[in-house]
Amino acid sequence: MQLGVNADSGRETRPVQGVFWTARSSRDAAEFVVAPSALPADLSFLFLQGFDFPTLYRASQRALGLGVAGWEALVASGALDEETYLQRLGRWIDAPVIEQAQPDPRVRLEDALRQGWCRARLVDGRDVLLVSCAGPLLRVLLETTPRLRHGQVALATGDAYRSILIRHFSERIALDAAESVPGALSARSGAVMRQKRVLGFCAVLSALCAALWPQEMLTLLPLVLGLLFLGASLVMLSACVEGAPLATRVIETNDTRLPRYSILVPLYREAEVVEKLIAALNLIDYPREKLQVLLVIEEHDLEVRSRLERLLLPASFSVLVAPAGAPHTKPRALNAAMPFVTGEHVVVYDAEDEPDPDQLRAAAAAFRAAPKRVACLQARLAIDNTFDSVLTRLFTIEYAALFDVVKAGNARLGLPVPLGGTSNHFRVEALRRIGLWDAWNVTEDADLGIRLAQHRLLVDDLPSTTTEEAPSTVRPWLAQRTRWLKGWMQTVVVHSRAPLTAIRAMGPVNFFSAVSMSAGVVVGALGAPIFYALLAQRLMRQEPFGAGGPLDRFADAVTIVLGVAGLLSTVLPALLGLHRRRLHGLIPWIALLPLYQLLVSVAAWRAFFELLKAPHRWNKTRHGLARTSRRAQKQATQAAASSSTKTALP
Repeated sequence: MQLGVNADSGRETRPVQGVFWTARSSRDAAEFVVAPSALPADLSFLFLQGFDFPTLYRASQRALGLGVAGWEALVASGALDEETYLQRLGRWIDAPVIEQAQPDPRVRLEDALRQGWCRARLVDGRDVLLVSCAGPLLRVLLETTPRLRHGQVALATGDAYRSILIRHFSERIALDAAESVPGALSARSGAVMRQKRVLGFCAVLSALCAALWPQEMLTLLPLVLGLLFLGASLVMLSACVEGAPLATRVIETNDTRLPRYSILVPLYREAEVVEKLIAALNLIDYPREKLQVLLVIEEHDLEVRSRLERLLLPASFSVLVAPAGAPHTKPRALNAAMPFVTGEHVVVYDAEDEPDPDQLRAAAAAFRAAPKRVACLQARLAIDNTFDSVLTRLFTIEYAALFDVVKAGNARLGLPVPLGGTSNHFRVEALRRIGLWDAWNVTEDADLGIRLAQHRLLVDDLPSTTTEEAPSTVRPWLAQRTRWLKGWMQTVVVHSRAPLTAIRAMGPVNFFSAVSMSAGVVVGALGAPIFYALLAQRLMRQEPFGAGGPLDRFADAVTIVLGVAGLLSTVLPALLGLHRRRLHGLIPWIALLPLYQLLVSVAAWRAFFELLKAPHRWNKTRHGLARTSRRAQKQATQAAASSSTKTALP
């Protein structure tokens, strides 16, 4: 390399990859002088406007390493925000930066989103090419002559461009969000006529048999229905063998290989937890240049909108206002946001969630290692406010059994996994292929897990934790559980419309598992009081078990089998889950689970009657009421230990 000396300044000059690095002969800080090829086009104009070159150069090098645009790296660094960047760009290419415009009637939503630009008319009546900052057209604009651009181009930030499209296509977006799932697989219409006829026939037959043989029917019917509960118990027990400990996960540390990732957070009447949510999501360890966080709110939720407008959101965060429409449910809001998702993968979080900071890196590594058939990763949910009340302790035990044992085990067995309502990570392509969420199902996650199985797609376990808040008193707990069980009932109705088709699509083993875990949960919750009463009646009678006629012996045998299976499927997953969570202090509380199941039964019967009169009503759970936090306590303990270690160092 040739070394030269600037005669005017007396400085040594070294050309390095198109950048001239200059340094004084003394130990003064290095300075940079730019050559034309040193920066990408979307950053070089800023230098010519007087912007600090070292900052631009660092952004260009980071962008090159990550495979993103230069301006994305610059904005992510905090050197300037997107709006300021666009204002500078607008002055450079003589193009206005606008927030309102009317897209041309011939514009298609899909094209406008894919291209990042569309034909539009401004408020003053001018027809322009409206270009989004997030689109690929910026470099082209910067390389054309000003004469060709003058008066023909307008610029919009990513948020403004998205808002313009939402306003213009609001009816289309609302309709697509409500009807993304085909009618045959949607809970919109409820039970079809064939199902109603079968149910009517069974009801008439049961009433007739009860009139003719009351004692036999009182004994036989609960036991026959209990066989569905037995199937669910067997599936849960088989999962105990396959569940993996919490700590077995791999994270992707190479930022270059990380895909673009989108986070969807539907918010409704959650103003009190907005700041905590943003702080938790901002702790996620993922390159901001490859991260998109969409906070999805409803048009009429003015309190949350006002709270968000007062906050200074991080660069990767955006607020998306879902167009008004029916039904008023979380899955409809998610569907409305999906056209604007830019990531290769997407995850759903609830307003009260606090995911592990490395969860997205763990999911990216898991997706890369898994076959394409793995369309979804279910992270582990855990209750944070465990010690608020007896109810939250039991809720913690339930979640430890469900997510750390049952769902994890079913995923490893390749069985259908009714998803949890949050921390589901998806391949966006697969999610769109199966029709997104059913907007009419109030437990959309359970339904989605079964539809994935019908498409022969797999759900895998992601051993990473997301903590959330549980209701600590009975009334909000009942409202939440009523909604969940009503959605399970909707799922049973939907996927029993064409059982033969479902068997062909899923295979007999997966079909048995899906029926057991959906219908079994519903029947078990509805029939728990009846089964307990029957068990008590059998225990209190004078004759020993196995005495009497054939029906009595059958009833005794089924009662024993159901009792043992129910006990094992309740206690064993709970013990394993608490052990894997290192929550051994909660083991004595397992003794209260039968009472907890009776409370679940109350919610199930409320759900049944609500399904008849208000099938799509969404019972909102209020958050931000927790009095205790296991995560905060753990962080405080770790901070104290770290401080003690530093103090002890010489």
